[in-house]
Amino acid sequence: TTRPPEVVQFADNLISMGRVVVAVSGTIEEGFELRKNIDWPGRPALYLGLGLCRGAKMYFDLKEEGCREYDEQKPERVNPAMVLTGNAKDANLYSIYLVDERACLGALLGEPRYLSMAPDALRIDLDDALTSIQVKNYARAQCDKNAQLKSCAVLCVVCCFAGACRLEAAPPFEIRADGTRITQFKKSLTIFAGFSNVESIDTNSIEFKNAVARALQDAAKKHEKNSEAIYATDTMTPRLSCSPISDQDLTLILKKAGCYDNFLPYINPVKAEPFNFPFENSLSPDTTALLVIDLQRDFTDAGGYMAAMGYDVTPLAKPLSTVAKVLSACRAKKIRIIHTRQGYRPDLADCPSHTRQRFISLCGIDIGTTTGPLGKVLIRDQPGWQLNDSVRPFATESIVDKTACDAFLFTDLELILRTWGITNLIFCGNTLDVCVHSTLRHASDLGFQNLLLQDCCGAVSPSLHNAMIESVQVESGIFGTVANADDFITALDRVC
Repeated sequence: TTRPPEVVQFADNLISMGRVVVAVSGTIEEGFELRKNIDWPGRPALYLGLGLCRGAKMYFDLKEEGCREYDEQKPERVNPAMVLTGNAKDANLYSIYLVDERACLGALLGEPRYLSMAPDALRIDLDDALTSIQVKNYARAQCDKNAQLKSCAVLCVVCCFAGACRLEAAPPFEIRADGTRITQFKKSLTIFAGFSNVESIDTNSIEFKNAVARALQDAAKKHEKNSEAIYATDTMTPRLSCSPISDQDLTLILKKAGCYDNFLPYINPVKAEPFNFPFENSLSPDTTALLVIDLQRDFTDAGGYMAAMGYDVTPLAKPLSTVAKVLSACRAKKIRIIHTRQGYRPDLADCPSHTRQRFISLCGIDIGTTTGPLGKVLIRDQPGWQLNDSVRPFATESIVDKTACDAFLFTDLELILRTWGITNLIFCGNTLDVCVHSTLRHASDLGFQNLLLQDCCGAVSPSLHNAMIESVQVESGIFGTVANADDFITALDRVC
């Protein structure tokens, strides 16, 4: 059946990390109408072959009026219910697929029956002759084992509550001398319908469908109608289980329910102004990155570029200890970290001539020539260009070198963030009014959600610092929202 719209929307919003191996049985197998449900646009399910899985017994569910899949125009409609028994002699021949994880999740969302995907309930018998050679080879290759591997667990579709429906035991197509009873949907359904040619039967033929319908009707007569309402499968029953809820809708629902304040620390965990962060989505290491902007000795140390300009670098060095705390917290929670460095090539090929002339005329500083205690100011590989020791990057952390105030301009910063799947950015560094602010505003235009840690940023004067904070917060946080480092760290400890 067609997946409900909310299920399609939910799966569409997911980012696939790859494929998973899934064992399925029933109308989702090759040759049946729902086979397409485990495909994903551009990434169809890959059929590996058959795998004999032990520990589950096949039943046919007898659909009755009120079931979401009940259709009086299609009396032949039937699905298998694989009920876990834990008995190795209950065996079923599953179809084994490599499925895009989004399709894997969406395949069962919206299902009217009591189905689940169990990762460890069944094992594929890799020694059995009915298990396809390709399945055996693949399983041993993925598990990095040789031919000695006898079995392996597999994610499989099972019925998790047999008492909720009327079930008819599926006939086995093979009973072995040791008592093993083997079922397989097509073969067992063919036998159930009264045919003997299990290999050649056309399951789409009118003859086959009519025979199945008669067999189901006969079986239904043997079962008393369940006297209790099967509310989970009633067509009028509202469903919570497979309706994805956006963060905005969740906020509205929780407020309507009167319990919004109870969950606020987990929905938008960072206390900030004018809104808690993040506004949408979650504070997760998978989607969050810390940007440490230009905490170089040229900006924080006496004898560097800012000192040569005549500024007191005390307010620029003040955030260093707080940034170090934030770095430690982010590293502990596996938050991605990117450092930036401002500076020009030694030959000044990337320094606009008017920039150099402006510094000479107004400040008496000649970029590339003027030398101080930390070497030539704003020149790469000079002592002043290096990041301050208190916030020195780990080897696993990225560094983006830039020449513009905006760290996105002429760099690969955006590419790195998009590759990582980052949506939330945390900002700290120097100077708040120039490079931090320029980068933050560009990030806002690129669609990132921005959090500025105000006590982790330096400016040469309190008035300038306050003005920049206010400019981020205007128009209900047009460029982002503002928090203190302690509130951010507290939120990390709570949700990550």
